Amino acid sequence: MPKTCGSKCHGTPHFTEPTSVPGPLSARFAETPPPTGLVLSKRRARVGRAALNNCLINVQTRAGAIRSAYKQSDRSMHRTALAFAAIIAFAASAHAGSQPSTVPTVSDSPSAAIMQPARWTIGPVIDGMNYSVDMPPHPSAKDGWSFEFPAPPGSVHYVTTPAPPLTIGQSISITFEVRGAGRLLAVQRVPRPGLLRLHIQREGDDWTGEGPYQHYRFWSRPIKLSQGTRTLTVPLEPVHWTGVFGKKNRVGFEEAVANAALIGFSFGHSAAGHGVYRTSKEPVRFILKSFAVQ
Repeated sequence: MPKTCGSKCHGTPHFTEPTSVPGPLSARFAETPPPTGLVLSKRRARVGRAALNNCLINVQTRAGAIRSAYKQSDRSMHRTALAFAAIIAFAASAHAGSQPSTVPTVSDSPSAAIMQPARWTIGPVIDGMNYSVDMPPHPSAKDGWSFEFPAPPGSVHYVTTPAPPLTIGQSISITFEVRGAGRLLAVQRVPRPGLLRLHIQREGDDWTGEGPYQHYRFWSRPIKLSQGTRTLTVPLEPVHWTGVFGKKNRVGFEEAVANAALIGFSFGHSAAGHGVYRTSKEPVRFILKSFAVQ
């Protein structure tokens, strides 16, 4: 028979315009007829000035053409960039539309975060001793969240996680699967079919169940551990929960909800947290599908 735990079980271009060439030569050259050589020189100067002016006009014309071409190129590049960006946006939109809708992950919501196996403890651990014998300290990530029920002398008792803020009027819901055909029996003098109950534990519980501590742990109605998938949802209302000795207490329950340290579920039968074990050689796996406070 598995060991029992007694009463202690939870980024334009710049064009510099050529400067204007000097104007006509000084009028003093026309006061007296110049020598023939001087006339030739003046003619050459006029020809030179005309050529220079033509050159300047050509430079200015070309500079204007370059500016215009640059502006057109700039506009063309801008249009090309816009078109390219539009193509990228369209492709991204089409790709997103072809993908399945995003499934909430662990970081998306409190209900998803609570499904991390490492957040849960298989226990209870009291005075350094874990009363869930032959069990790991946390569930496995196999199948998302799971563990195997142990065979004697092992047993699994409480599976808990830190409680989020709770208020009267909410509800706690669990969906789980039992996979495997082996029988699950409760740890007690007369073996009975294993049952699961939702569980709330108040901060500061000393595990004795004596005096005020009898209202530090509360359980919901039970649900049978039969092969397949089942769901249990229980409102956080005093009428649906009982304390250590199976009694309802409105004030004690409301205080436990307001000061909850742990929530989860436990296994047993008439003794709600005294544990269960499997009788078959074949493995029987418990798979948590969802656990939520709503």
